[in-house]
Amino acid sequence: MITLPTKRSTPENYNPRLLVLFGKPKSGKSTIMAAIDNNLIVDLEDGYRSLSVMAVQARSAKDLLEIAMAVRKRINELGGEYPYDYITIDNATRLEEMCLEMAADDYRKTDMSYRKETGLKWGTKRDEKGNVVIDKSADIRLLPNGSGYFYLRNAIKNVIDVYRKLAPTLILVAHVKDKQIKFGLAA
Repeated sequence: MITLPTKRSTPENYNPRLLVLFGKPKSGKSTIMAAIDNNLIVDLEDGYRSLSVMAVQARSAKDLLEIAMAVRKRINELGGEYPYDYITIDNATRLEEMCLEMAADDYRKTDMSYRKETGLKWGTKRDEKGNVVIDKSADIRLLPNGSGYFYLRNAIKNVIDVYRKLAPTLILVAHVKDKQIKFGLAA
């Protein structure tokens, strides 16, 4: 049987497992992240040079994996204790770009990626010697009916899931895109 509350609960000191902080560029998000003690910042855009932080640079999905493995190794050395209270990934737009290659690789592993007209998997081509190579210009987001976003979403989710296990709280910093709508009559 359900018991309905009769008074407000007492608040707890609670940090979320995942926090998404977003705002316009240059609105102070990085400054806030820099103020958090014991926060490892995974800097995807070299945006913390003017701040005193614990930051590590990542420029590719491979870098993200190496950083995660290094933190996992440190957790093991500490007997399962987290070396950081927080890990921040800054920023989500760049994270999406880094995950494009992972998403394309995942899609190429499916039978759906086979292209009958070329005899090749999607996102591959033949080089001047006739070898099958990855086509760097292929964009998973351009698959018909938006189907590539499924693979991109999964790639991003996989990165987030890996990092969520490395600290009590994972913070994802994101920018909002400010679109300007002009009102009035055209002159």
